[in-house]
Amino acid sequence: MRPRLVLLTLGLLLLAPPGSPAQTDPSFRLGTHALRRILHDHDFKPLDAWEDLGDEPEKTVLIILGRPDTGFDGELSLGSGADVAQTTLLQFLNDGGAELIATDHPLRSPSVVRACNHAVGSNKVRAWPTPPTTQWERVAREDARRSGWFATEIEDTAVYRGKAHGLADCIIPRPTPGDMPPLFFNLRAGQQRLPIQLATNRPSYLLPSALRRRDIRVLATFPPGCWYENEGWLRKGLDRAFAVSATYGDGRILLLADHSVFINEMMLQQDNGNVEFAFNTASWLKEGKRDRVLFIEDGRIETELNIPIRYTPVDMVAAQQALTEAINKQILTWQERHALDNGLNEALINKLNVTPGRALFNRVSDQNFYYLTALAVGLGIVIYGIYRLSLATHRREPGVRTLGAELSLHRPVLTAFEQRHASAEQEDALGDYAQQLVREWLAAIDLLPPEHDNVPAGPAPRLHIETQSGWWQRMTFRQWLNQAWKLAHREEPAPMDEHAFRTLLARLQELQQAIESGQLRVTVAG
Repeated sequence: MRPRLVLLTLGLLLLAPPGSPAQTDPSFRLGTHALRRILHDHDFKPLDAWEDLGDEPEKTVLIILGRPDTGFDGELSLGSGADVAQTTLLQFLNDGGAELIATDHPLRSPSVVRACNHAVGSNKVRAWPTPPTTQWERVAREDARRSGWFATEIEDTAVYRGKAHGLADCIIPRPTPGDMPPLFFNLRAGQQRLPIQLATNRPSYLLPSALRRRDIRVLATFPPGCWYENEGWLRKGLDRAFAVSATYGDGRILLLADHSVFINEMMLQQDNGNVEFAFNTASWLKEGKRDRVLFIEDGRIETELNIPIRYTPVDMVAAQQALTEAINKQILTWQERHALDNGLNEALINKLNVTPGRALFNRVSDQNFYYLTALAVGLGIVIYGIYRLSLATHRREPGVRTLGAELSLHRPVLTAFEQRHASAEQEDALGDYAQQLVREWLAAIDLLPPEHDNVPAGPAPRLHIETQSGWWQRMTFRQWLNQAWKLAHREEPAPMDEHAFRTLLARLQELQQAIESGQLRVTVAG
């Protein structure tokens, strides 16, 4: 994250001091102070009238958040009464203006649809559905799950703070891979781009129109498995869009299906990427040349961008001392009250009677505390008895190895084949070992009886060889087989050095591979 953005984020987190009225005031939580501060840090100057849109549109940004002001035909109204813009939305964009529209209210303005090919739907999106209220709903959902056609399960990472926190209205949109514009990715220099964890709050969704333009880009979609009100789950692969951008003439437009991503309650959280997304959006709207902004929030014009980082200075030493005194005072109050009416003990007993008592005994009663005490004492006795029995059982003496460990110390390092080979080398008996090995191999391919130790001496029988290879390979295989056959039928094994033994092993392996692959077939001639 860039140093300027780091400082800005720290400043926004201090926008309202803990415990200050601004932090608990609903108007502040739902306000856009943080976003307006980011616009101020991008050197935007606020406009105070719709009429100003027609003056230097190429240097102007129009931001519309929240409930849009529309006419009977659904067209977006640019002002009312005497304060009406002298230019239309499309003309403003065509002349080089930039616009951000973020709302979760229905918006089917013809100008917006023509500019970015999308409208804002009228229903909300959740991570999972609310509990069914009728038997018909329950059956329909079970049928959708069993069919396998619908995406009915959302990933844990697609829900803000995970499914365990139960924030079904806070979905994290999935950025669309692409190069431009990278609003949903961090812009850290020299590092791999990572998607921003943008947290929504009761968002709607975008609906595409029949128009098709190449300059329209879907920047983010809702993840699979979302629940759409009045529609249910969608079929797999049909995820709805959350954000689109487009160019129109010399201008550009960004349409989002939720304005809550910019409210203070979502911007001032420390575990999401809403501040970084707002910073990217402001930079994209500015485009290095625009420095004027008309900021519309729920139909009213906001002209205050230079939001102070703190409303009142706070002395941390004094705040710590005041907090300590308040805690000590509360503890003394609890102690005095407890001395009068034994309140802490009564509260603890009542809590045990209600929560654990209902879970274990399926009832709420004053007797649950005594039942729980008896149950705890009984469990303690059982655990202590098991502990005492474990002390009386036989235990292996320390330092004495088990039978398996003792036997593993005497396990030979070499395999049986390696041991036989090493013994033959030491005794200079490779010829005898080679004859035994050849007899075992011939018995394995059914050319010798299993009792290959009693091979009759004398001339070797003739072998019948069938091969799919050429005449040279056939002659080579025949030569190798005859040599092996003669070696197996010798009365006394012939002397053999290490090189000859390794050559024999290689030939037997190649013959075995040819037999297994079907290229060679050997039988004893009748």
